[in-house]
Amino acid sequence: MLWTLFFAVNELLPSDGPPLTLQEWLALMLFPIGVCAGLLLVWRREVLGGILSLAFLGSFYFWELLRPYHPPENTRLILEAFFLLVAAPSLLALVGGLLRDRNAVSAARAVSK
Repeated sequence: MLWTLFFAVNELLPSDGPPLTLQEWLALMLFPIGVCAGLLLVWRREVLGGILSLAFLGSFYFWELLRPYHPPENTRLILEAFFLLVAAPSLLALVGGLLRDRNAVSAARAVSK
């Protein structure tokens, strides 16, 4: 998260290189910022945070498919593995939250009988 903040502040300051395009800013909002926001929400609400994080990751993949530039095959495989590893905790939180909620409903039904 700090890396993303550093990157955004660096882009807002004057520099020698070309500024980021609107497409690149949108991609940054989807992957690091959106996925990290979902992962932060996982601490309070597991299911909602997991869904949000995975939705941002899926949106990022869809957005990358629409872009005209595609990295070389070996670089793309490494990047995809990295993105999936970063989002893996959100999948685990989603599954854990759903199982916990299901067990809580089963326990409530058993108590009410």
